[in-house]
Amino acid sequence: MQTEITTLKNANNDIKEIETRFRKLKDKIVEKNSEFLSAHYNISQSTEILEEKINEYNNLTKDIEIHQKAQKILQELIATYSIEKVKKIEKIVTDTLRVIFYDKNLTFCVDVVDKKNQKSVYFFIEEEHADNVIRLPLSQNSVAGGILVVTAFILQIYFIKYFNLPPFIFLDEAFSQVSDQYIPNLNQFLSSLKDVYGLIIVLITHDPRFSELAERTYEVKNGKYTLIEK
Repeated sequence: MQTEITTLKNANNDIKEIETRFRKLKDKIVEKNSEFLSAHYNISQSTEILEEKINEYNNLTKDIEIHQKAQKILQELIATYSIEKVKKIEKIVTDTLRVIFYDKNLTFCVDVVDKKNQKSVYFFIEEEHADNVIRLPLSQNSVAGGILVVTAFILQIYFIKYFNLPPFIFLDEAFSQVSDQYIPNLNQFLSSLKDVYGLIIVLITHDPRFSELAERTYEVKNGKYTLIEK
């Protein structure tokens, strides 16, 4: 009888030990499952971020190509200008840049080089610091993206007014490179273009920072557009 009691106690102990191990194993499974879900979420999130960055890169590459083509046309056009006209363009672009990028002492420069009766035009952005002046060619590799985009936009507006063209301008994912601290001044500048010159700007963007500026906002989804009520 004593042997049977001892055997039963041992069996109970074995069962308790098995139950303890089972609980630990169950907790471990729950822990691993949580880690897996977290890892899966991080991978999904990383994939979304990567896709977003790829789209930003593709849009930026497209902008660079457009700016390069526009810059070439502007260079050919400005080559025919007088010094007075060139200085006027420099002043207009410089004044606007300094309003929008208020904490940077920026200057837009146009160099016209005459060699063998053929003029070549080069664009630069100068940024004045306490101890020196940095002079950079107007290209994406040297000038900050936000400054480059805004400079190109100002030049577009100048030539729309100069040639008395229809006051329409279409912008695809423009100004996404502009930092948040400069957006209020940029928005104010865009509003003044509408009020003073009657310019109509159609901006295609995923950037919510400009939604308050628009008189009308449309959401495009699955090939259909919907007017967003304010």
